[in-house]
Amino acid sequence: MDHNFPLAEEKKLTVIFRVESGCLGPQGATEVLRFCPFAQQGMGPVEPDCINWKVIPRTNKTDPEIEFTIGGKLLTDSMAERYLGMFGICKDSLEMNMLDEITNLIDLFMGRPVRLN
Repeated sequence: MDHNFPLAEEKKLTVIFRVESGCLGPQGATEVLRFCPFAQQGMGPVEPDCINWKVIPRTNKTDPEIEFTIGGKLLTDSMAERYLGMFGICKDSLEMNMLDEITNLIDLFMGRPVRLN
């Protein structure tokens, strides 16, 4: 399939990642509000032609950690997998890489040494 990159914003997949405050230590409840914009900026360069990243606090435990939307419409996992597949991106690999990157961003934010993958 031939794609013109970058895609228009309304055609990009939005990956919503909700960060648990506990990931940021004992002061996580206050730190998560500062961390999310930091992490969003750090995730920006990951597949920017077809993905928008939205890193937000996970304030409700019933909300999923990761969600996918296009144009504000929620996608099922299989729909997101098909969409990403059009660009040669494996959804499972993207999620694993995203979790590794978030972990590295937490370490960087907290002033800890960053692990090299």
